[in-house]
Amino acid sequence: MGIKSKTDLYLPEFNFQNQNGVYISDSDFSSKLVLVTFMYTNCKTECPAALNELKNFEKIRNEYNDELNIIIFSIDPVNDTQLQVKNLLNKYELNNSLDYLIADKYDLKVIWEHFYVPVAYVQSKSLKDNLILHSIPAYLISNQNKFTLIYTEFDIDSIKVDIKNILN
Repeated sequence: MGIKSKTDLYLPEFNFQNQNGVYISDSDFSSKLVLVTFMYTNCKTECPAALNELKNFEKIRNEYNDELNIIIFSIDPVNDTQLQVKNLLNKYELNNSLDYLIADKYDLKVIWEHFYVPVAYVQSKSLKDNLILHSIPAYLISNQNKFTLIYTEFDIDSIKVDIKNILN
């Protein structure tokens, strides 16, 4: 079960592109619930597992289609291009199930800070690549009931239970 936020972690104002090149803003999410999380396309650790969980989540997503939206905010604005994101979501068959939002670092940083998501870039000589140290928290935001549930780890089973309890 998610932990109820003691402060209002509403969906802040934004206007970013999604994986299909469509500009999406906070006002586009008038559904009862919005599931928010953070990922990057080159992630080799937590993100693929969370994307698999979201794929398995498809039945719940379809059941509550008009009442639930899913947003992934990029934490790698340099490398998360529209093509990269679209290819990743196609790989997991999620392209039409959610909005993976990309923008420049300064705009995304406002979102990261709003949701208390620390993002650290580390250069790895052994991997000859940069790593992004991060966790994958999730936030279930209810616009109608004016509350937010926080999941410190991306636990799809807990999220499913909470969604069913809220929407039924």
